[in-house]
Amino acid sequence: SYITEMMDAGASGYVLKSASKSEILEAIQSVAQNKQYFCKITSQSIAQLIRRKNKNSRTQLSYDLSETDIKIIRLLCDEYSSESIGRLLFLSKRTIDGARLRIQIKLKVNTTAGIVKFAIENGIYRKERKFSS
Repeated sequence: SYITEMMDAGASGYVLKSASKSEILEAIQSVAQNKQYFCKITSQSIAQLIRRKNKNSRTQLSYDLSETDIKIIRLLCDEYSSESIGRLLFLSKRTIDGARLRIQIKLKVNTTAGIVKFAIENGIYRKERKFSS
């Protein structure tokens, strides 16, 4: 998550503190030529992230989950009540309860805990890290 946040902030590369002098030099030269540079371990992490995002997209499509369904799932994972979710999404509690039931049917689970488990296992939800200065 650190790497993606850095990239979103405009970073052009990343090397570990343990990188060799030659790798650091290569990284500096690449970035100076307006290229991106990521060390081998970072590249592997980025590849895993891409695979997870692709899996998440396939999961969303294969279960016919709408963007609203995904928002509701993520809020359920963050322990919001139907009433709170309704307020956040400008929907009634009854609409959220209906959506929750529809999501359970789509995912073939019986409870909210099943929705949460599915979301975590399929990369729909992950707890965001908060950074402090």
